[in-house]
Amino acid sequence: MSTQDATLQELIVRALTGMDQRAKQAFDAASASDPELKQFCAELDEVVSLLSGSRDWRAAPPPPEVRERVRQAVAQKLPAAPPHFRKVMLESDLGRRRTMSGLIIVVVMVGVCLALLVGWVTWRSSSGSTLKLEGTLVRETSFKDMADVREFNTFGETLWYASNDGLRPEGGEEPAALVNNQTTPASQALGLDADIKVPGLDARSSVMVFIAEGSGGPAFNAGLRPASALAVEITSEGISVFGPDQAPLRTRTVAQSEPRFVRLRLEHLGPRVRVLVNGETLFDGPIMRPLRGNLSAGLRLSGPQKNAVRFNAFRIQR
Repeated sequence: MSTQDATLQELIVRALTGMDQRAKQAFDAASASDPELKQFCAELDEVVSLLSGSRDWRAAPPPPEVRERVRQAVAQKLPAAPPHFRKVMLESDLGRRRTMSGLIIVVVMVGVCLALLVGWVTWRSSSGSTLKLEGTLVRETSFKDMADVREFNTFGETLWYASNDGLRPEGGEEPAALVNNQTTPASQALGLDADIKVPGLDARSSVMVFIAEGSGGPAFNAGLRPASALAVEITSEGISVFGPDQAPLRTRTVAQSEPRFVRLRLEHLGPRVRVLVNGETLFDGPIMRPLRGNLSAGLRLSGPQKNAVRFNAFRIQR
């Protein structure tokens, strides 16, 4: 049996057994305008109708043994088909398949275009809503007086002291955080500057400066890390920038074995953020999820060397 005959038989079986309405439509359409083909198709349908139980299985998909009986009946009848029957039927089915394939391609292309359009609109909307800093000072302190410390909320089992040398913590190795008690809506741009004397850090010690989101203040996880924040963390391996989803945005490998002075600047600009280290840009670009709600500026220390860290300046502006 040729491939064309097998394909034709399968098409007729699907049409006559009611398993494929589109095949039935192709079957009817192929014979509609040709009396000779219409007569032969009627004879095919009559042959199949004489099979035992045809009324039952035409109301539901027939079992495999019934399909095989239909296939045999069709194969016996096909040699008597008009010469052009095969060509008309196969071309009708091919046209149907091409139409369906074309429709699928069109639907896929429309979906892709819609996705690109949504992405473009989102990008344009995000680009257009980039916030700008106005230079309004919210808070500035050099931590030389304990009154400055009282303007911050403390977290963790650590005491904080102000002195001429700057803000210093006193406590164990456990994490500790200090957060400004004033919040700023995320709909406004926010800039944070921090001057830090960082000792030579070991593998367990770290220094973090952040702008965190929250309702009345930032939410922390069990390790006193802000749950959602633009954060810069200094470790023994280097300096890393993290976005609100805690995904790393940029990392710069810098050996922290020697004490050093670090000046950090963090800028929340809506869909974009900017981070500078000692006046050099470490990250400047869009983020997947901007900060939301109310924003608080703060810092976090942890590890054996946290008591040797000094904060000399903390400046917040809108």
